[in-house]
Amino acid sequence: MPIILNAFPLKVPDLELAACQIPYDKQTLDGLRTKYRSTHAFRRQGESILIFSGDGQFPVSCSTQTVALKDNFGIFCFLVKDGLTRHLAGLGRRPLGFTPIELISAKPEDNLLVSIVGDAYPFQVCAKYSIDTRFVQGQPCLIIDCTTRKVLKETCLFFLRAGFDLLGRYVVTEEEDGYRHLLGSVSAIKGETLHVTRPDGQSDQIDAKDAYLEASRGNFDDYILHTHGAQKDAIVERIRQSVSSFNGGENKKARIETLKNYLQSKTIPLIDGTRIEIEDAQDIQSQCEQMQKPVFVFNDNGEADWVEKGLTQYGPYTKRTFDRNDPSICVICAQHDKGRVEQFVRKLLKGISSSKYFSNGLEGKFALGTSRVEVFATTSDSVEAYKSAIETAIRKKADDGGRWDLALVQVRQSFKKLKVTENPYYLGKSLFFLHQVPVQDFTIELLGQSDYTLGYSLNNMALACYAKMGGVPWLLKSSPTLSHELVIGIGSANIGQERGADNQRIMGITTVFSGDGSYIVSNTSKAVVPEAYCEALTAVLGETIEKIQKRMNWQKGDTIRLIFHAQVKKFNKEEIEAVR
Repeated sequence: MPIILNAFPLKVPDLELAACQIPYDKQTLDGLRTKYRSTHAFRRQGESILIFSGDGQFPVSCSTQTVALKDNFGIFCFLVKDGLTRHLAGLGRRPLGFTPIELISAKPEDNLLVSIVGDAYPFQVCAKYSIDTRFVQGQPCLIIDCTTRKVLKETCLFFLRAGFDLLGRYVVTEEEDGYRHLLGSVSAIKGETLHVTRPDGQSDQIDAKDAYLEASRGNFDDYILHTHGAQKDAIVERIRQSVSSFNGGENKKARIETLKNYLQSKTIPLIDGTRIEIEDAQDIQSQCEQMQKPVFVFNDNGEADWVEKGLTQYGPYTKRTFDRNDPSICVICAQHDKGRVEQFVRKLLKGISSSKYFSNGLEGKFALGTSRVEVFATTSDSVEAYKSAIETAIRKKADDGGRWDLALVQVRQSFKKLKVTENPYYLGKSLFFLHQVPVQDFTIELLGQSDYTLGYSLNNMALACYAKMGGVPWLLKSSPTLSHELVIGIGSANIGQERGADNQRIMGITTVFSGDGSYIVSNTSKAVVPEAYCEALTAVLGETIEKIQKRMNWQKGDTIRLIFHAQVKKFNKEEIEAVR
């Protein structure tokens, strides 16, 4: 079977272009693009601005240089995207962005909601195409992808007249370039005028007809609840299935191929008039091979290449050494949901008989014995009510001379909109962690699933609970190596209350594992601001490696391999030097 990427090779012309070069300044670059976008292309190149022209004339006096495209793939790819953007704009389309170029389909048949809620619905879920360039094995390629995006076609005035509550919701304004920029959250409504609080705390007034609701998941779900009431969950599920079907492989491949064929069929030029030539994707089957499945190690060194099989056949890795058997578990939930939550917790602990992978529950799957469960109900959904229930649970266990092995805390999806200080989710985490009690949260909305889908959710939840209580479900069988491997995780977070405000970004080392997946060290560094990060990284690496050296009895001459999981940002030279 052929294996085709969505990467289409670009033919690089044997061409030299004249470029005007001036010193870089953001204000200068923005001004030039605004004034001369239709006739020139502007690219930042380090501390310079390169200007390309179709007729050899430039809007500013500058030194010129000759650029050979075969020796400057980066500039060539820039000019390709510039040419595609001009072509799309010339058709009356409004391409968004540049890396990648995004194009939202305006065809009624490409709105997935038409068949579900009708074409008059203010929200839309439309087909979205993205176009970018990338080097694949040294060859410049055009990358085409297709997915979906939520779009709002009506202004806030429509929602006001529909009786939809806008208070506390984020609104955006649309610029001439088609971008919608965050304005702030609605703090008051007077007639058809919105009072909007910006992220910096200042207040603006804007006509409802000039603002749009943010096309967020929360606004989307809330409006469906407003229009369809009790049918909301069924509608949302139909939409989910429609989006899933749209994103299936065959449909994506067909749509990508259609757009590629269109671009190939048109004479789309670079800025100098040279045609952009796009080739078909190559079959890379001969370059592919099947990776060997990882082997997992379970109780009594039992091995399996599938987690579920290993847990069923052998039990978790720490089955014989786990010290929290017959665990004492406290449950925090709202009083009016107590009955449903108790049934849910029973399914978590005892299992669902009809479930394929979760018939034995947390207790049976991980050999925990019989749990001792006590429920503490909150009088309301307020943070004060949760605090009272949690403090009662902690105090009761302390009076008995022990502590809970696990806390299960029921929350709501709507809590995500609350500030940290008013959010029962974060309160529960902090209070239980303060008393060294592991916490597993779950939303009340989760309880609405059928037993079939709930079994999969509970399977994941049970695994998390076991690990949080200190259990090791399995290890990876690692190949013999001459090196000791440490896998170091680095995380970051933005600290702040308001979106768009000057939030503080902090970073820190979060986890250290050995090469087989054994958890070695926790709380390895304080979170620090990026400016102080390299110094903190140097210090914590030294401390961590020294600690592990003694624990694992490393000898002089041993080789240590450090593997960093750092998705937060690319390593820069200072961080590499800190590691060195």
